[in-house]
Amino acid sequence: MAIYVTLGGLRSAIFNEVMQFVLIWGGALLVPILGLVQAGGWSGLKRQIIANMGSSGDNYFHMWRTTGHFADNPMGVH
Repeated sequence: MAIYVTLGGLRSAIFNEVMQFVLIWGGALLVPILGLVQAGGWSGLKRQIIANMGSSGDNYFHMWRTTGHFADNPMGVH
């Protein structure tokens, strides 16, 4: 009887963890994807930030300017 209860509890705990994993990652991926679609893609998001922030909105993209190539990285980290 104890083995039956232990295995049943373990099976339900594993099922619960797997279900939570799928739901959390699904939501974590769905929110930014839907946000980018609604904003008009990456370029639309940048355009909206600059439009809402004025000329200072371009300052929010300075961290991504050197991410295209390793040679452009100011820290020299590969």
